[in-house]
Amino acid sequence: MGKLLECPYLSAFFYLQSLESYEWNHIAFTVEHTNLKQTKMAFYLNGITDHQSDIGSDYFKATKTDMTFTLGAEKDVSGYKNYFNGFIYDIKGHNSVKSISSLVLPAAQCTEACKACFTNGICIPNCLISQYWIGPEYNKCSKCSSECLSCRDSSAFCNLCANQKCASCYDFEAESCLKCVSGTSNTANCQCDYGLAWNSSSGMCATCHQWQFKENDSCYDCPPLCAQCDSENKCTWCINNAVLSSGGCICSPGYTGISNCTIIPFNVTLVINQNNTLILTFSDALKQDLQNEQLLVKINNHTIPSWSISKISSTQCLVSCDFDGKISEGTNFTVHFINSTSIASISGGLLYEEYLSGSLYESVMTSEEQEVAQIQKASLFWGKSFSWVKCSFSNAQSKSFSIMNYAEHRSVFFLHTLCKIPYNR
Repeated sequence: MGKLLECPYLSAFFYLQSLESYEWNHIAFTVEHTNLKQTKMAFYLNGITDHQSDIGSDYFKATKTDMTFTLGAEKDVSGYKNYFNGFIYDIKGHNSVKSISSLVLPAAQCTEACKACFTNGICIPNCLISQYWIGPEYNKCSKCSSECLSCRDSSAFCNLCANQKCASCYDFEAESCLKCVSGTSNTANCQCDYGLAWNSSSGMCATCHQWQFKENDSCYDCPPLCAQCDSENKCTWCINNAVLSSGGCICSPGYTGISNCTIIPFNVTLVINQNNTLILTFSDALKQDLQNEQLLVKINNHTIPSWSISKISSTQCLVSCDFDGKISEGTNFTVHFINSTSIASISGGLLYEEYLSGSLYESVMTSEEQEVAQIQKASLFWGKSFSWVKCSFSNAQSKSFSIMNYAEHRSVFFLHTLCKIPYNR
């Protein structure tokens, strides 16, 4: 990797063969004069002592005016050689010996898996020259654009100048710009031309995108879930499946997400038992129990007289139906959900199925059910006969009353027989 540190007049040369590639390494050395007039030098790598040596029995004195101290290369009469290939984050000097723990922490004490870190435990972001840091982890990086040899802050910002609007610079200071990017003027600060704003995503001065807002001569992305906005705190339009709320956007009921709104899974299946009772099974627990008025039950597209719902569990319901007469094998059966999106799960999902359908099993009435059915038919017959007889004999009052009395008794008889209540004449 080359020589990083050379101090010839101290006769101390350190070749850093143990440096980790593609990792930040902390290097420190101390020169200490003891009470015994000894000069000691210590070298530290990533917070751990790497090498110590005694330089001499007298104080070190710099007597030559051309004395040099070199970082990053080796110097001889012909010039510099053995250049260090890498980055130097910063350089600090102290006029007294500092404990290494006050300068840097070793890997074991860092919050992440870097080789060394600041005394607060935080690691330096670690990216290749062809990457830029996106965080939050110290080594979470993204590739630069294929048009860039290096980049900073975004994949399209292809240089390391302090000012993003600067295309080239002679050092990393803000005032060192040599040439601004297109759409700008004034190399002192590279301001965007009139009507344009700096877009960090594209790395140029341009009009802001529809999903951005302009502020202080720069384009900024709208808050999450906003399709359009006037500022960071005022959305004017939301993305699909989101609605405006208190200046921002939130996912619509039945949807969830941070940058996009996706549907919360919630559905229902229908099982028909051989006795033609129905079991509705929901994919998640219901927020509220299912009610009769939330269903409409049909046979061959005709609504049946009545049905009842009983709860089996938080995810299952039993639907018992009142079928009038014999059911043929394969009879079409449909359960319609009235205002289905009012049926919600405890996780916030809404039911979007409007109906479920299936086929019924053959159902043969028992003798008792057949008797009741015959009585019901007879009741209908006598009701019609009574109306006809009353009209036909309206002039014969005595006969009319006799027939009415008979019809009324028959009606009472049918009512008591249907309800299974003993009737005594």
